[in-house]
Amino acid sequence: MKKSLLAYLDRGDGIHLVDSEKLPHTDGLAPIMQIAVAIINAGYKGVVIDSHRMANGRYFQALNVDLSTLEGRFLKLLELTNRSAWPSPEEFVQIIRAEYESDQGGRK
Repeated sequence: MKKSLLAYLDRGDGIHLVDSEKLPHTDGLAPIMQIAVAIINAGYKGVVIDSHRMANGRYFQALNVDLSTLEGRFLKLLELTNRSAWPSPEEFVQIIRAEYESDQGGRK
Protein backbone atom coordinates (compact mmCIF):
# COMPACT_ATOMS: atom_id res chain seq x y z
CA MET A 1 0.00 0.00 0.00
CA LYS A 2 1.21 3.48 -0.83
CA LYS A 3 2.11 5.89 1.96
CA SER A 4 0.30 8.63 0.11
CA LEU A 5 -3.19 7.08 0.08
CA LEU A 6 -5.85 9.55 1.19
CA ALA A 7 -9.27 8.41 2.40
CA TYR A 8 -11.90 11.12 2.28
CA LEU A 9 -15.53 10.91 3.44
CA ASP A 10 -17.60 13.44 1.52
CA ARG A 11 -20.72 15.16 2.78
CA GLY A 12 -22.91 12.63 1.01
CA ASP A 13 -21.23 9.82 3.00
CA GLY A 14 -19.31 8.65 -0.06
CA ILE A 15 -15.80 7.34 0.58
CA HIS A 16 -13.05 8.36 -1.83
CA LEU A 17 -9.58 6.79 -1.91
CA VAL A 18 -7.00 8.94 -3.68
CA ASP A 19 -3.27 8.67 -4.23
CA SER A 20 -2.25 12.11 -2.94
CA GLU A 21 0.91 12.05 -5.09
CA LYS A 22 -1.32 12.09 -8.19
CA LEU A 23 -3.37 15.12 -7.11
CA PRO A 24 -2.57 18.27 -9.08
CA HIS A 25 -0.68 20.80 -6.98
CA THR A 26 -1.22 24.52 -7.54
CA ASP A 27 -0.35 27.59 -5.53
CA GLY A 28 -3.59 29.35 -6.44
CA LEU A 29 -7.18 28.22 -6.64
CA ALA A 30 -8.25 26.18 -9.66
CA PRO A 31 -10.86 27.97 -11.80
CA ILE A 32 -13.67 25.66 -10.61
CA MET A 33 -12.74 26.48 -7.01
CA GLN A 34 -12.75 30.22 -7.76
CA ILE A 35 -16.31 29.86 -9.01
CA ALA A 36 -17.25 27.75 -5.97
CA VAL A 37 -15.83 30.41 -3.62
CA ALA A 38 -17.88 33.10 -5.39
CA ILE A 39 -21.03 30.98 -4.98
CA ILE A 40 -20.33 30.44 -1.27
CA ASN A 41 -19.52 34.13 -0.72
CA ALA A 42 -22.84 35.05 -2.39
CA GLY A 43 -24.61 33.05 0.32
CA TYR A 44 -25.76 30.01 -1.63
CA LYS A 45 -25.74 26.79 0.38
CA GLY A 46 -25.49 24.13 -2.34
CA VAL A 47 -21.71 24.27 -2.66
CA VAL A 48 -19.14 23.49 0.05
CA ILE A 49 -15.35 23.28 -0.01
CA ASP A 50 -13.63 21.09 2.55
CA SER A 51 -9.90 21.44 3.16
CA HIS A 52 -7.67 18.84 4.80
CA ARG A 53 -3.96 18.97 5.53
CA MET A 54 -2.10 15.95 4.17
CA ALA A 55 0.97 14.27 5.64
CA ASN A 56 3.22 16.03 3.09
CA GLY A 57 2.10 19.43 4.43
CA ARG A 58 0.01 20.35 1.40
CA TYR A 59 -3.74 20.85 1.56
CA PHE A 60 -6.34 18.71 -0.16
CA GLN A 61 -9.45 20.64 -1.18
CA ALA A 62 -12.65 18.76 -1.90
CA LEU A 63 -15.57 20.35 -3.68
CA ASN A 64 -18.98 19.06 -2.63
CA VAL A 65 -22.21 20.05 -4.36
CA ASP A 66 -25.82 19.51 -3.36
CA LEU A 67 -27.54 18.42 -6.57
CA SER A 68 -30.94 19.38 -5.17
CA THR A 69 -29.95 23.06 -5.51
CA LEU A 70 -29.60 25.12 -8.68
CA GLU A 71 -26.04 26.14 -7.82
CA GLY A 72 -25.03 22.53 -7.17
CA ARG A 73 -26.50 21.30 -10.45
CA PHE A 74 -25.07 24.23 -12.43
CA LEU A 75 -21.58 23.75 -10.98
CA LYS A 76 -21.69 20.01 -11.71
CA LEU A 77 -22.74 20.73 -15.31
CA LEU A 78 -20.00 23.32 -15.62
CA GLU A 79 -17.39 20.66 -14.87
CA LEU A 80 -18.54 18.81 -17.99
CA THR A 81 -18.11 21.77 -20.36
CA ASN A 82 -15.05 23.14 -22.08
CA ARG A 83 -13.18 25.38 -19.64
CA SER A 84 -12.72 28.08 -22.29
CA ALA A 85 -16.52 28.53 -22.30
CA TRP A 86 -16.76 29.07 -18.52
CA PRO A 87 -18.12 32.38 -17.27
CA SER A 88 -16.20 34.39 -14.71
CA PRO A 89 -17.05 33.64 -11.06
CA GLU A 90 -19.07 36.86 -10.87
CA GLU A 91 -20.99 36.04 -14.05
CA PHE A 92 -21.72 32.55 -12.75
CA VAL A 93 -23.21 33.98 -9.55
CA GLN A 94 -25.31 36.38 -11.63
CA ILE A 95 -26.62 33.44 -13.68
CA ILE A 96 -27.60 31.57 -10.51
CA ARG A 97 -29.21 34.67 -8.99
CA ALA A 98 -31.23 35.35 -12.16
CA GLU A 99 -32.37 31.73 -12.32
CA TYR A 100 -33.50 31.77 -8.68
CA GLU A 101 -35.32 35.06 -9.19
CA SER A 102 -37.19 33.81 -12.25
CA ASP A 103 -37.76 30.29 -10.96
CA GLN A 104 -38.23 30.51 -7.21
CA GLY A 105 -38.84 34.11 -6.26
CA GLY A 106 -35.24 34.92 -5.28
CA ARG A 107 -34.96 32.25 -2.58
CA LYS A 108 -31.46 30.98 -1.73
